[in-house]
Amino acid sequence: MDPETKALEAVEWAVSLETVQDGEPHPAEPVLAKFVVAFGAKTVALAIFADSAKPHRTASFLRLLGRISNVSVEDRRLLASRGLASPEDAVRDAALQALETWDDKRLVDLVEGHPDPTPYLALYAHSLLKLQT
Repeated sequence: MDPETKALEAVEWAVSLETVQDGEPHPAEPVLAKFVVAFGAKTVALAIFADSAKPHRTASFLRLLGRISNVSVEDRRLLASRGLASPEDAVRDAALQALETWDDKRLVDLVEGHPDPTPYLALYAHSLLKLQT
Protein backbone atom coordinates (compact mmCIF):
# COMPACT_ATOMS: atom_id res chain seq x y z
CA MET A 1 0.00 0.00 0.00
CA ASP A 2 1.42 3.39 -0.98
CA PRO A 3 1.99 6.06 1.71
CA GLU A 4 -0.84 8.31 0.51
CA THR A 5 -3.44 5.51 0.66
CA LYS A 6 -2.18 4.43 4.08
CA ALA A 7 -2.34 8.02 5.36
CA LEU A 8 -5.86 8.48 3.93
CA GLU A 9 -7.03 5.34 5.76
CA ALA A 10 -5.63 6.80 9.00
CA VAL A 11 -7.55 10.03 8.37
CA GLU A 12 -10.77 8.15 7.64
CA TRP A 13 -10.36 6.14 10.84
CA ALA A 14 -9.72 9.31 12.88
CA VAL A 15 -12.82 11.01 11.43
CA SER A 16 -14.96 7.98 12.29
CA LEU A 17 -14.02 8.14 15.99
CA GLU A 18 -16.69 10.69 16.88
CA THR A 19 -19.28 12.98 15.34
CA VAL A 20 -18.03 16.31 14.02
CA GLN A 21 -19.74 19.07 16.00
CA ASP A 22 -19.82 22.73 15.00
CA GLY A 23 -17.31 24.74 17.01
CA GLU A 24 -15.92 21.68 18.82
CA PRO A 25 -12.41 20.34 18.27
CA HIS A 26 -12.27 16.89 16.70
CA PRO A 27 -9.48 14.31 17.14
CA ALA A 28 -9.11 14.01 13.36
CA GLU A 29 -8.16 17.66 12.84
CA PRO A 30 -4.39 17.29 13.37
CA VAL A 31 -4.29 14.05 11.37
CA LEU A 32 -6.18 15.64 8.49
CA ALA A 33 -4.04 18.80 8.63
CA LYS A 34 -0.86 16.68 8.34
CA PHE A 35 -2.38 14.81 5.41
CA VAL A 36 -3.20 18.06 3.62
CA VAL A 37 0.36 19.31 4.12
CA ALA A 38 1.82 16.06 2.80
CA PHE A 39 -0.58 15.24 -0.04
CA GLY A 40 -3.01 18.14 -0.54
CA ALA A 41 -6.77 18.02 -0.13
CA LYS A 42 -7.61 16.83 -3.65
CA THR A 43 -7.11 13.17 -2.68
CA VAL A 44 -9.53 13.61 0.21
CA ALA A 45 -12.02 15.38 -2.06
CA LEU A 46 -11.96 12.56 -4.59
CA ALA A 47 -12.38 9.95 -1.85
CA ILE A 48 -15.24 11.63 0.01
CA PHE A 49 -17.27 12.39 -3.10
CA ALA A 50 -16.70 8.93 -4.62
CA ASP A 51 -19.18 7.32 -2.20
CA SER A 52 -22.47 9.19 -2.46
CA ALA A 53 -24.12 6.66 -0.14
CA LYS A 54 -22.40 8.28 2.86
CA PRO A 55 -23.44 11.95 2.85
CA HIS A 56 -22.84 12.44 6.58
CA ARG A 57 -19.25 11.20 6.17
CA THR A 58 -18.79 13.64 3.29
CA ALA A 59 -20.26 16.46 5.38
CA SER A 60 -17.96 15.61 8.30
CA PHE A 61 -14.89 15.78 6.07
CA LEU A 62 -16.02 19.09 4.57
CA ARG A 63 -16.55 20.59 8.04
CA LEU A 64 -13.09 19.46 9.13
CA LEU A 65 -11.39 20.61 5.92
CA GLY A 66 -13.04 23.99 6.40
CA ARG A 67 -11.07 24.34 9.63
CA ILE A 68 -7.74 23.86 7.87
CA SER A 69 -6.28 27.13 6.65
CA ASN A 70 -3.61 25.71 4.33
CA VAL A 71 -6.01 23.99 1.91
CA SER A 72 -5.05 25.40 -1.50
CA VAL A 73 -7.51 27.66 -3.31
CA GLU A 74 -7.81 25.05 -6.07
CA ASP A 75 -8.69 22.35 -3.55
CA ARG A 76 -11.07 24.71 -1.74
CA ARG A 77 -12.82 25.38 -5.03
CA LEU A 78 -13.06 21.66 -5.79
CA LEU A 79 -14.38 20.78 -2.32
CA ALA A 80 -16.91 23.62 -2.20
CA SER A 81 -18.20 23.21 -5.75
CA ARG A 82 -18.65 19.45 -5.35
CA GLY A 83 -20.28 19.98 -1.95
CA LEU A 84 -22.67 22.64 -3.22
CA ALA A 85 -23.66 20.36 -6.11
CA SER A 86 -24.66 17.54 -3.76
CA PRO A 87 -28.31 16.52 -3.56
CA GLU A 88 -27.88 16.19 0.23
CA ASP A 89 -28.69 19.16 2.48
CA ALA A 90 -26.06 18.12 5.03
CA VAL A 91 -23.29 18.17 2.40
CA ARG A 92 -24.36 21.54 0.97
CA ASP A 93 -24.55 22.95 4.50
CA ALA A 94 -21.03 21.67 5.24
CA ALA A 95 -19.75 23.20 2.00
CA LEU A 96 -21.24 26.57 2.96
CA GLN A 97 -19.70 26.26 6.44
CA ALA A 98 -16.30 25.55 4.91
CA LEU A 99 -16.63 28.57 2.63
CA GLU A 100 -17.60 30.73 5.59
CA THR A 101 -14.66 29.54 7.67
CA TRP A 102 -12.13 29.93 4.86
CA ASP A 103 -13.50 33.44 4.17
CA ASP A 104 -11.80 33.42 0.77
CA LYS A 105 -13.10 36.16 -1.51
CA ARG A 106 -11.72 34.25 -4.51
CA LEU A 107 -14.55 31.74 -3.99
CA VAL A 108 -17.48 34.18 -3.81
CA ASP A 109 -18.54 33.17 -7.32
CA LEU A 110 -19.39 29.69 -6.03
CA VAL A 111 -21.93 31.14 -3.61
CA GLU A 112 -23.24 33.66 -6.17
CA GLY A 113 -23.96 30.85 -8.59
CA HIS A 114 -25.66 28.65 -6.01
CA PRO A 115 -29.43 29.08 -5.73
CA ASP A 116 -30.04 26.44 -3.05
CA PRO A 117 -33.43 24.70 -3.19
CA THR A 118 -33.60 24.38 0.61
CA PRO A 119 -34.82 27.65 2.17
CA TYR A 120 -32.51 27.72 5.21
CA LEU A 121 -29.48 26.96 3.02
CA ALA A 122 -30.51 29.64 0.52
CA LEU A 123 -30.62 32.13 3.42
CA TYR A 124 -27.24 30.90 4.64
CA ALA A 125 -25.72 31.37 1.18
CA HIS A 126 -27.26 34.85 0.94
CA SER A 127 -25.80 35.83 4.33
CA LEU A 128 -22.37 34.59 3.22
CA LEU A 129 -22.55 36.82 0.16
CA LYS A 130 -23.29 39.82 2.36
CA LEU A 131 -20.28 39.00 4.54
CA GLN A 132 -17.88 38.39 1.65
CA THR A 133 -18.78 41.24 -0.69
